Amino acid sequence: MNDKAFLRYALEQSFLRPQNNAAECVDLQYNIKNSNGYTLVDKRHAEIVPYLLPGATVKKCVKSVTHDIGRNTRLFEEYERYKHDLAENIIIPENVPEIGRARKVLDLVTVNRQSAQKKKIAATLIPATFALKMKDIHRVYGEIWLQSEAELQKNPEAVDLSLIKDFAQTYDTAMRRFGLAHPLYRLNKKRMKYYLNEAAQILKSHHPLADDFCVTHCFYEMKLFGNKVSKTCADMLCNMVAQLQRMAHQPQLLTLAQILLADNRKFAKAMQDYAAEHKVADSARVDTIRHDVQKLFKKYALLCYLDSARFAFENKFLNECPEPRHPPLPTVSPTDELRMVSQIVEESHKITITDGKICKIYNDALAAYEHDLTALQKVLDGKA
Repeated sequence: MNDKAFLRYALEQSFLRPQNNAAECVDLQYNIKNSNGYTLVDKRHAEIVPYLLPGATVKKCVKSVTHDIGRNTRLFEEYERYKHDLAENIIIPENVPEIGRARKVLDLVTVNRQSAQKKKIAATLIPATFALKMKDIHRVYGEIWLQSEAELQKNPEAVDLSLIKDFAQTYDTAMRRFGLAHPLYRLNKKRMKYYLNEAAQILKSHHPLADDFCVTHCFYEMKLFGNKVSKTCADMLCNMVAQLQRMAHQPQLLTLAQILLADNRKFAKAMQDYAAEHKVADSARVDTIRHDVQKLFKKYALLCYLDSARFAFENKFLNECPEPRHPPLPTVSPTDELRMVSQIVEESHKITITDGKICKIYNDALAAYEHDLTALQKVLDGKA
């Protein structure tokens, strides 16, 4: 395998098989049922509906690899240096006292020249500032969620009403696909309603849904477009089941969901009665905060996926370089070697890229997150 082919393989695999680099915040799960996409779950905030990263987004990243690698001369220069360091295979003994601190400060899994050089390789394709920004983004996301949570806790009745309204809107949007104009979807209409009603009934009985509930509840598959339809139905089911799970604390909300599944008109009347009974006030502000938080999570989840791909590229797939290497050779001067490693990492931070499709994907994702963060902050501050 030549250099170009290996680098293309390593980066493509990184997007297809990312390694979660936000383990404390987000759980990244591969789900073969939904078009080879990923489900990202906010582990700290159960109220957030998991985000299904579309397979199309993953494919866009993968398709960008060939374009960028074929036009990046700096990449191959840094890769040549990496191969040289690999061949020498000089290491710093783990019992050197400064290793622990260097690992944290330099953001290296293993502290040596090879690992540092991988950061320079990555920086020719992915903005070098991205990993640094992610540390701050994790912190800020947690802080704004605490602010949002404090606001929502002031009006739990409005939050409950917002939950069932969201489910109704998602359900109505989904049902439009099951009309007469879409016969392949129409075949699955009864199954969708049955599965949702089953999920609501289980949750009303104060039992949790099985982890594989959506996986074991299948839809019809047919030739040609049938497979795509069944996967889309599976995506919709997972999304709506996740919304039902957010209402498990309030059986009355689940009853409303079941009424909706049976009769739209009866649901409209039941919703009016529910709002009057619970004397819901200021529901518009609660709706806005909840929706803005959910939108922000989608942008945050995408950043976590992209960071997981970067992490996989640096720490897994570049390690598969076919270059032969000598047995590990402990350095005779750990202090000088640490200084060299630090210098290489510092040099990686100075690499700037102004073009490239992958660079644009990362920068656009950062900009979208910042936009939604600002919008939510304005709502919380009462300026919107």
